Amino acid sequence: MALTSREQEAVRASATETLRCKRRSTLRHEGAAVQHIYLLTEGWVASSMTLKDGARQFFKVHIPGDVLGAPSLANISAVETLTAITDCTVKCVPLSRLADIFAEHPRLGMSLFLSANKERVALMDMLAAVGRMSAVGRLARFLIDLHDRLLHAGQTEAGWLPIPMTQEMIADLLGLTAVHVNRMLHELEGRSLLRRHGRDFILDLAGLRALDMIALRTYVQEPLWLPSTQG
Repeated sequence: MALTSREQEAVRASATETLRCKRRSTLRHEGAAVQHIYLLTEGWVASSMTLKDGARQFFKVHIPGDVLGAPSLANISAVETLTAITDCTVKCVPLSRLADIFAEHPRLGMSLFLSANKERVALMDMLAAVGRMSAVGRLARFLIDLHDRLLHAGQTEAGWLPIPMTQEMIADLLGLTAVHVNRMLHELEGRSLLRRHGRDFILDLAGLRALDMIALRTYVQEPLWLPSTQG
C-alpha cells in the first residue's frame, strides 16, 4: 500500500541502528536472542536453518526492501540464520519500536500482516514446486520469481536478472544438486530461454513462464477494508 508521509516517517524512525555486513558474514545466528527485525536496504541476504545432523538448508533469498527475521518473532529464539550473500546494509528495528508501530500506526501493522501472508503463499508455491514440478520447471519458476521481485523493487529491468548466488545455493533452495542445476541451466540456454553474461541472466520471460505450473498470483493493493489514511 502507499504510505502517508507520517507512516513513512514512522518507518524511518523505527530503525535505531544501521549495520553493514560483508559478503558471507552472519547477521544473526539461529538460536540467538530475538531483539530486532531488520529492513534490508542494500544487498542480498539468505535465510537458512540447521538440521540436527549439522546439514544446512537454505529456504529464502532476500532482496532490498525485504523484512528479515520476522518468522522468529513467534519463537523464543531465532529460528533462522541470516547470511549475507553480498555486501549488504540493514536497518535494525527493536521489538519495542515494532510494538509502537502496531499501536500507533494500525495501517502499517496491517500491511505487515498482509506481507506475512504473502510470504506464506510464496512458501506454499515453493513447496508445491519442489514436490510436483520437474527440475527444469522449478528452476524456471525460481528465476521468474526472483526477477519479478527485483523488478517490483526497482532493482532490475524487464528481462534482466542479476544473480550473485552460487549454483550450490540455488540447488539447495530447489531440492536439487548443483550438478543438476548446472545441467538445467544449459538446457534452458539450449532452448534459448536464457543467456548468461557472468552471473547476469537475460531471460525469455514468456518462455520461462510457460514452464511454470503454478498459477500467477495477483496480490491485493490498497485493500478496501484498510482504515483510511490520516495525514
